[in-house]
Parts: sequence; structure tokens; C-alpha cells
Amino acid sequence: MLLAVASACMARRTVKRLRRAEQRQRRLVALSRRRNQALAAANEDLRLISLSLSHDMRQPLATIRGFLGAVMRSPSLPPDSREHYMIARSDAAAARMDSMVQDLASLLKVAGAPLHAQACDVSGIAREVVQGLRASSPIDPQIVIADGLHVWGDSRLLRIVLENLIGNAWKFSARVAAARIEIGSQAAERGPVYFVKDNGAGFEMAQAEHLFQPFTRLHHVEDFPGSGLGLSIVHKAIVKHGGRIWVESAAGVGTCVFFTLPTPLVSPEARQAQSRLLRTKADLHG
Repeated sequence: MLLAVASACMARRTVKRLRRAEQRQRRLVALSRRRNQALAAANEDLRLISLSLSHDMRQPLATIRGFLGAVMRSPSLPPDSREHYMIARSDAAAARMDSMVQDLASLLKVAGAPLHAQACDVSGIAREVVQGLRASSPIDPQIVIADGLHVWGDSRLLRIVLENLIGNAWKFSARVAAARIEIGSQAAERGPVYFVKDNGAGFEMAQAEHLFQPFTRLHHVEDFPGSGLGLSIVHKAIVKHGGRIWVESAAGVGTCVFFTLPTPLVSPEARQAQSRLLRTKADLHG
């Protein structure tokens, strides 16, 4: 009789614990759902702002630059006049603003876009980026791209990363007589570390504390034009992959940007199949 009563009490306590656990689980699921909805709404806001920057804000700048260009080409405005100089400066300022708006839109797009991971050929993407730079640039640096740089990541974001890193290396090597840019990887304890290296202007590492913050510049815009947003975009994309990024540089020697992409090369489906195979082997030996 006593055993039956004790068993009934234990059963009731167990049922109560299970109900409390079930309630906690439901609250966690509801909280997770609300957070996911809030994140989706925030990402949608970022996407809309990015679209607005890309189109609505750049269109007036294009109109301004068009009018300024028409005035500069006017026969009534001598090229050596003060007025021509002032209009040319205004056009250059509008061009810088357009570049900043475009890069800010890219930053918001990277921040708000969901991650679509797939097998990516980093070597191939780097070659395409270099091909585009060669077609639009008067300089011709030596380019070394390692073969076989394959990762599991978002190809669109990785292209943005390489466009910014290789573009920076290209820009800061423009005044070097024998410019050289290298894209490769090196072995490390926790997996490969990828890098983009140049022998360009470089900078003192004491200046690098805020390098990945938006609008940070380590050189005068007159020497090396740009918005100061490129590395912020790269940092956001690498962190979104779960990786990290850092820089080593020296003034007059060059810069090397390192980054990791810790997501494994194999796809989620392949990892699941591998797990099932391991469990099957364990069962057979068990």
C-alpha cells in the first residue's frame, strides 16, 4: 500500500515536472519565433533602405553631375578659369558622395541579406575580379592567385569581399613600380587562413585600431580616393560567415589582409549523411 502511494506521488511529481518543462519549451519556442520575426522585419528594413540608397538617392547625384559636366564642356567656360576649377571640384565632390552612397547601400545589403551557403571557388571569383579591374585600370600589377581555394560560403558576399580587398590592393599599389598582389591561403591550427597581400603604400599599425569602422581612412582622399566603407563591408561579410578578419601592414612596404571562413567545406546534407554513417557503424560494433 505504501509503495503504491509513494509511486503515485512520484508519478504526479514527474507529470508536474514534465508539464513545467513543456511550458518552458513552449515559451522558448514563442520567444524564438518573435525574435526571428523581428530579425526578418529588421532585415527587410535594411533591404528597403539599401534599395532607396541605390536608386532614389543616387539619381539626384547623377543629375547634378550631368549638369556640371555640361557646364564644364561649354565653350563659354575657359578650362583655365576659376569658375571651371570650382565646377570641377564640385563634380569631384558629387562623385565622392555617389561612391559613399553606393558603398553604404552595399554595407546595408550585406548586413540585411540572409546567408546562402554553397560550394564556392574563391580562386575563380578572384580571377573574375582581377579581369574586371584590368579592363578598367591603366595599371598592370603582377597578380598571383593560388589554385584550389574552395570554401563553403555565400558566393555573392564572398565576391563583395574579394572585390573590396583586391580593389584596395590594386589602388594602394598604383604608385609602386613593380606592383604585386597575391591571393592565397596558409595552413593554421583551426583551418586555412585566406589572405590578400600587396606591396603598396601600407600604413603604420598604430593607426589600425578602428580600421573596420565605417568611414575610417588612413590616407588622404586626394592621394587614394574612396569612401572609407570598403573594409567595413568586408568585415560585416566575414563576421556573417562566422569568421574573423585582421590586417598586418607597414608604411611603404605593403598590406596583408587575413580572414577565416570556418564553415566546413562539406555541405549540411553531406555532414548529415556522414553522421548517419557513423551512427550505423557504432550500432554494428555495439
